Amino acid sequence: QLLRPPYPPADVEQCNVQLAALDQLRAELKARRSPSLKRQAHAARSAAARPDAAEFAGEPDQAQAVHLAGAQLDASCELYAAAKRAMHDAARITVDAMQLLYKDRPEFSKAFAEAEAKLSAADSDLAETRRGFERAADAFAAVPGCARYEAEARWRSVQSQHKILLVRCQKTELAMRRMLQCHFEDMVNAERAQFAAKWKTFVERSGGPLGVCGYLTVMHHYSAVVYVHLFLLIPLAWLYFDYDRRFSWSASSFDVLLSTASNAAGQLGSRTNLITYWGAAAGLMVVFGALHLCCCGVRTRGGWSAPRRDEGVAIMWDMSARMQTMLLWLLTIISELLIMKYLVIDPLKDATDILAGDPDANHIVSLVIHWLPVAVLYFSSLQFVFTVWVGVFGWFYGVIDDVALVTTWAQLADAFEPPPHNSGLPARIVQEFFATMMPKASAPAAAAQLQQQHQQQTVAFGRLWNAIILHFYDDHRISKDELQRYSYKIRAAAGGDAGGDWLHADITGYPDLAKAPVSREVRQHLVRFVNNVRMPAKPTKHIAVAEMQPLTVVTPVGNEKIMYSYEYITRADNTQSSFLQHVISSQRDQWENFKNKEFVSAKQKDWVTRLEKDIMQGVTPDVVPRHGKRRWIHDTAEGQLTKALLCDWASLRFQALYRTVHGFMLIPVALQILARLQQPQLSQADAELLVRSKFSYIIGLQNFGAQLQLYKLSKAKARAGGSALLTPPERDAHDAVAAVKRLMQRWPVLRVAFPDRIDAADSAAADDDDDELRPEPLQPANQPRSSSSIGLPQQRPQPGPGHGRQQPAAQAVRYVARLHTGSGQRLTLPLLGPFADMGLGKPAHQNFLTQFIDGNIVQTIDVNQANVLSQSFFVPSVLAEFDADKQVKIIGCPEFVITTHWSSTAWCSAFSEHTFGTLVQRVYARLGIRLHYGHPDFVDAHWVMCETGLSKLPYVSEDIFTGFDTVLKGGKIGHVEYHEVGKARDVDLYTTTKFMRKISMGGSQMACSRYIRQVQSCVNVSFMQRLSFYYTTVGFYMNHLMLYLSVWFALTSQVLIVVMQRFITGEGISSYIAGRVFVFQVGLALVIPGLLQLILERGLLLGLWKYLVHVLMLSVYSTFHILNISGYWQYGMTRSAFYLASGRGSGLEHYFMRDMFDTFYRTHWRAGFLILWLGVLVLILTGNVLVFAIMYCLPAGIWLWGAIFLNPGALPSTVHEEQWKRLMNRDMTEADDIIASALGFAAYEPAPRGGSYLRRLALRIARAAKRAVRLLRWLYHSVNFWLHMRVVRLIAVLVIGWNYVFAARIPTYIFTDERRRHLSWDDDSTWRTLRGGGNGAVSAHKQHADVPLSRAEASPVATSAASLRRRRLLGASNSHLNALPPDPSLPSASPSSGRVSRPQMLLPKPGNSSGNNGNGGNGMRRDRRQLPDSPIANGDRLLP
Repeated sequence: QLLRPPYPPADVEQCNVQLAALDQLRAELKARRSPSLKRQAHAARSAAARPDAAEFAGEPDQAQAVHLAGAQLDASCELYAAAKRAMHDAARITVDAMQLLYKDRPEFSKAFAEAEAKLSAADSDLAETRRGFERAADAFAAVPGCARYEAEARWRSVQSQHKILLVRCQKTELAMRRMLQCHFEDMVNAERAQFAAKWKTFVERSGGPLGVCGYLTVMHHYSAVVYVHLFLLIPLAWLYFDYDRRFSWSASSFDVLLSTASNAAGQLGSRTNLITYWGAAAGLMVVFGALHLCCCGVRTRGGWSAPRRDEGVAIMWDMSARMQTMLLWLLTIISELLIMKYLVIDPLKDATDILAGDPDANHIVSLVIHWLPVAVLYFSSLQFVFTVWVGVFGWFYGVIDDVALVTTWAQLADAFEPPPHNSGLPARIVQEFFATMMPKASAPAAAAQLQQQHQQQTVAFGRLWNAIILHFYDDHRISKDELQRYSYKIRAAAGGDAGGDWLHADITGYPDLAKAPVSREVRQHLVRFVNNVRMPAKPTKHIAVAEMQPLTVVTPVGNEKIMYSYEYITRADNTQSSFLQHVISSQRDQWENFKNKEFVSAKQKDWVTRLEKDIMQGVTPDVVPRHGKRRWIHDTAEGQLTKALLCDWASLRFQALYRTVHGFMLIPVALQILARLQQPQLSQADAELLVRSKFSYIIGLQNFGAQLQLYKLSKAKARAGGSALLTPPERDAHDAVAAVKRLMQRWPVLRVAFPDRIDAADSAAADDDDDELRPEPLQPANQPRSSSSIGLPQQRPQPGPGHGRQQPAAQAVRYVARLHTGSGQRLTLPLLGPFADMGLGKPAHQNFLTQFIDGNIVQTIDVNQANVLSQSFFVPSVLAEFDADKQVKIIGCPEFVITTHWSSTAWCSAFSEHTFGTLVQRVYARLGIRLHYGHPDFVDAHWVMCETGLSKLPYVSEDIFTGFDTVLKGGKIGHVEYHEVGKARDVDLYTTTKFMRKISMGGSQMACSRYIRQVQSCVNVSFMQRLSFYYTTVGFYMNHLMLYLSVWFALTSQVLIVVMQRFITGEGISSYIAGRVFVFQVGLALVIPGLLQLILERGLLLGLWKYLVHVLMLSVYSTFHILNISGYWQYGMTRSAFYLASGRGSGLEHYFMRDMFDTFYRTHWRAGFLILWLGVLVLILTGNVLVFAIMYCLPAGIWLWGAIFLNPGALPSTVHEEQWKRLMNRDMTEADDIIASALGFAAYEPAPRGGSYLRRLALRIARAAKRAVRLLRWLYHSVNFWLHMRVVRLIAVLVIGWNYVFAARIPTYIFTDERRRHLSWDDDSTWRTLRGGGNGAVSAHKQHADVPLSRAEASPVATSAASLRRRRLLGASNSHLNALPPDPSLPSASPSSGRVSRPQMLLPKPGNSSGNNGNGGNGMRRDRRQLPDSPIANGDRLLP
């Protein structure tokens, strides 16, 4: 059906032939599935060993025949196993190839060709196997007494024939699948091209030389921005000539005004420059207007017939938003004029007058060079002034909205104090809770009932507060003592809870809030909860759980980690840091709570203590049994439970899907508590039934269908040899299936949807395949449900055998969408199109999930988000916002960043994210320019399914276009401050780099979209609002490029002016050069809104201190990402945008020089080297150290060495010194390889022969010139990288001195990421044994109960040889290892102690070097070379 015209009929005919062949093969396969085959298989499996030759001692011919037949049978079995492996490899390659279809067609075809080749090899091997089995069967038939072995050979021959048919079926299906996939993509692209040719115009296109078409598109869409910049030239010219001082405006009489006007006329006549500049500005405006109307305003074809989304719809702007927008832009424009006057114009005016006032010399070139960077800066500076005023407005709105009423623990404790004068009223927090979050009573209570009502209110709030405290205790965030201290003591009254009234109880004790919790997270969450309760701006109607609208939470999942496995959290990277080590170091209090609560038995405590010691010393524990010995952690039920608890605890501390599901499944818990508080007579079962009709959670696993298929293919291999025999993709598939089962077992109401492929031959057993992921139901599967229950509605047909699966008539492959719930319900729906891969990113899969939404409101949640119970109680208030204003279609809320304290880079990412989610969106919502930014917005489900959709598929920044659609179609977008959702951001520089590059390309795509044009040309959008839409969307990226260009123009013009004045004009160096130093630091204005938000939340002094502590890191972070944003905005304008997965890694692995060179050279290092040498030239010619340090060294240093020193393991403060030496030597070796590759002499070039003498001479000269250029390039790279690495070593040595001299006395913030490793080897008896301790290894290993001792290790000679080899690998041939200082903080272990630490494995194991990050690793590696390849392993050199 897909291969319709205009495709060639030959392809359609070939497809039909393959379909017929496939049907014939499957029919033959079905016919061969007979019970006799199963009986033969059972007989073959029950057969004993091969017949022994001793049985035929008297008949040597028969013995020889039996021996040959047995050998033939064994060889055929091995060949059969190899063919099966080839089939599995082909299936794996096919799954991987599906990920390449929409990204790289040649690689896709290459992968499919490889899979076909493996299937062909398997076909030939199986054919040879069948012949071998037949020959073995004939040989056994010729020998009396071997009938059983003949039957085995015959059965294996039949089995081989069955596999041959199956392989041929797979080959046919693979060929047809490739054809269908490619033709489907071609068909979609052809329809897109047809649509673009009919509707899309040149004003929606990018590309051209240097992206000129894209920039013309931006100028056309945002013509208001160009007009305002040209208009501002008029007052700037007035200010430049100081006409504000020439006129006196103090007089008020008419005569004085006339005299002033006459004086002005005389002055204008004497100095006509002002009129000239005014005329030039007006002329530029007229020229741009003519070009805009004549060239850009006329559509090429079919233009105005294209449908507009805002046709006949008035955008919902109120007068308040218009007036506030006007005030904002009035202040912005005035501030821009003052900044340009006093910071830009005045420092340059004197030098300009000197250059222009010399009549004997022509300084036109000098004037152009002098003013060009200022002109470029002028077009970008308005963005930064606008950002500052947005911060001021956001701070003011936050003050008047009372968003920071409670900011400290003392203020929280004050809210729990009872009112004075013994009034009998409850505490202030209880009164405000019932005033703002509970439905109002229908009639006022009598005076006699007030006391009882106040007591019940206290009991109600106490039960809610106790649930919050208990939630923190269950998550191991507080200890048992803190649980008792912060809880209300509630005792059920006589006939209370047993009688059905949940609030009929007595308060016997109140929380003791004199001491704050140890955990910083708990303090922040409790303070936020009390602050949000006291916040007044909440709706008061429809906030009861029984009246609220049903909510559906949707989370699309790609390649992210569902749960962290035991191997993942305990594996040490090349920096000797494991995930578990970092989590324990950063959350020590929660780790102690976890150990004290969960590990009860003595064996668990002992094992966890030893594990913690190994983990904190950078040792990877054995994750698989060695030498076949059983281990407690792997082979006992208690050990498996301990592993599961560890994985659960670690998964709740980072960006796994498990944390997201765990957090948002707290919403039904909160709703149940609120329902029982609002209706005290409601039982727990009735409350659960009510909540199940109001809440549902759907997880969309994008790649789970392929993982499930791979899991089924490798299940037998895993049963035979465990996880050691599995490949990394197979291991990931097994982990994913196990994690999904774990999720559905813990939360039975959770729903999992994923696209899958079902073969027609397996359609009868399709329901059996579903059992692979559906666990045992925790409640009866046939339990009756109402039509609004959490599961599938009752009007839908109940799932049964074959439900939703019609047998295809002439279709070979069918793609379906599966929905599973832990309560035993399933649903299968057909999908349109032969694709199981929904594309990169989340937009297609998010829209795919809309078919399962059954609530009125949908909340879009990403994988890296979290939630707490204290914030879940505000969900009914947020949903009531939709009832308060029917025009509201989207509501956003702030986010608290859960990875703030993971590293210094994570703090900067959290700083920018928190500022945007709170202060900035607060202003955008007030001005009516807030759009949809994806997570964690609440969206009207009927609106998105009928009007806008959750995402727009063709765009990288897919979420914001739903906001454009909503605004254009008359919907409102709001923002609330009283509900917060957790959010994890990228924690290292490499993942943040990918994120910045992705959103920059998305911004370039957005700038050329039709949505932007329709918003800018809407009739009821004012001029100021058009400016606001520009500077809140596209202008951010565009002005980063303008800022980068202005810096380049400033630096190069500086050099040109200095050279001209020194060597051409012969003048002295002008002093005005130093005046330009601070002009181009306007980018620091971007952090002012964040500073104001810190002051609002933490107070003036604490906010300033928090900012000053991180100001150095913020400067590095913001300056470094200027090139990422500007470079990839330009890439999107010139070429095309593409989705770039950030990886969401843990940021603990060291990135080597080759990885950094491939990532940062073109964007950062090339510009950094050039700026550095330009600065050296300016320093030589002028001697001005200030200019060299600030204008040249500052950006060059950040761009060159920012990535180096933010790289884990780059400094000895974050890793052991010896390991740092090995990492550094590896970096230096790769730097040598980079320099060698820059030379370009890959092969010998022979001398030219033949032709005339002049031709040979010309070729020789050209070759010599080429070699000279290569030599200069090699010299340039050599000097650059020599300087680069020497500076790295110099700063590292300074850090070593800092650590040993000052670190124990003075707190340091030099990029340590709160991780300082000091390992004590000399106090470790195991390490002494490895240096030649003889039999000490035997006693040490005997004391380690879980590690078996091999025969080679038990030998003293072997131990000495092994230790010598390891010493050579570790580079310990010199005596410097003996000088390692012992660390008294680590306990020493002696042979007499009960536990001996294992040796420090400085070099990672071959199996432990794979990526340790979610989404398949960080994605920044090109290879996974191991540390033994470093020069220190070969004894080449050691750092001093």
